[in-house]
Amino acid sequence: MRGLLRRFFARFAMAACLLGLSCDGGNPAQFTLVYGEIAHVEDCHLEMSNSAYDKDPPWIGLKYVCGSPESDLKGFPKDDPRWATHPTPPLGYTMAIHDCLLLNETFYCVESVKQGKASFKATFKQPRGRGPIITHIRP
Repeated sequence: MRGLLRRFFARFAMAACLLGLSCDGGNPAQFTLVYGEIAHVEDCHLEMSNSAYDKDPPWIGLKYVCGSPESDLKGFPKDDPRWATHPTPPLGYTMAIHDCLLLNETFYCVESVKQGKASFKATFKQPRGRGPIITHIRP
């Protein structure tokens, strides 16, 4: 179990640094990404770019931004002045079942991938300050 937590932390530590853990707001227990729609979770905007629900394991492609306007999901040219205030472009990932994404203090893990949608569940917490590095969220 300790190795699993260490791998989770290592995999998402870079994303946490890039985001500066700046996502805050509500903390839903779960959410669903639907192709063609933008989900709003923890002051972050997420969009599914593609999915392979018929593969083994099934996976999705997504991009997201946190702490910036939803319009930044589309990105912007390198000469755009927004690079000075929003140095991080939309982050893109491919995620399979049970992969997790850190938004604010919560790891949201992929529970299911179906045609055109993917379900995420809040599974682990990475609290700020003192205490355990990562704790499991019990139902």
